[in-house]
Amino acid sequence: LHIFRHLPLSQTILASTLCLAANAISQPFFGKIADTIGKVKHLRIGLVLALIGLISVMILLKHSSGLTTIMIAMVLLGLIIAFALAPLNALAILQFKPEHRMSGFGVSFNIVMALIGGTTPLVLTALFHWSEVFVLIYFLIAIGVGYLMSRLIHF
Repeated sequence: LHIFRHLPLSQTILASTLCLAANAISQPFFGKIADTIGKVKHLRIGLVLALIGLISVMILLKHSSGLTTIMIAMVLLGLIIAFALAPLNALAILQFKPEHRMSGFGVSFNIVMALIGGTTPLVLTALFHWSEVFVLIYFLIAIGVGYLMSRLIHF
């Protein structure tokens, strides 16, 4: 938002904090829904919702004129991401036998977070400087499509 919308850094940090807070607060609620309707079904619904919702949030962020609208869009972004990703860790744990879950999930999770989570800010910052579009939304949509395709093939 600082680069894309030219907001002051303090407002950008506030928007990011609202997004992350909405995500963190809503994750347990969405996890309970995933336990009720089934984790795979929830993940599929969440990824389709994310694809549609992220495009809507992108349009809202791109064409909004007020700070309040931008903050609402960032809260919506946090809720969409939380809904889509709520059952993901539970599904990942189930991929390992009970006697291997702690080491299998722990090692693979930390390697992926180091490689993808550690390089994502660098890649997004470079894309922001090379492009005029709000690439974070496109990046999340691409990840969503990849997850959706892998889930449709695997389950």
